[in-house]
Amino acid sequence: MYLGAMVFFAGLGLILGSLAAGLAAPLLIGLAFLPRIGIEEETLRRDLAGYADYQSRVRARLVPGIF
Repeated sequence: MYLGAMVFFAGLGLILGSLAAGLAAPLLIGLAFLPRIGIEEETLRRDLAGYADYQSRVRARLVPGIF
């Protein structure tokens, strides 16, 4: 979902003809999502049995296999 939003806003900037917005949007959106991702992961770790094990095996958060 988060990666999709970053790609969407990058594409929106490019469609509107702004290379700067197309490049800056994913970075800014990603930075805005980082605190939320942390909160969600803490909640899942606390409330969902087995999530800590899953999290130890799957390190990527936004881009599978990378980040």
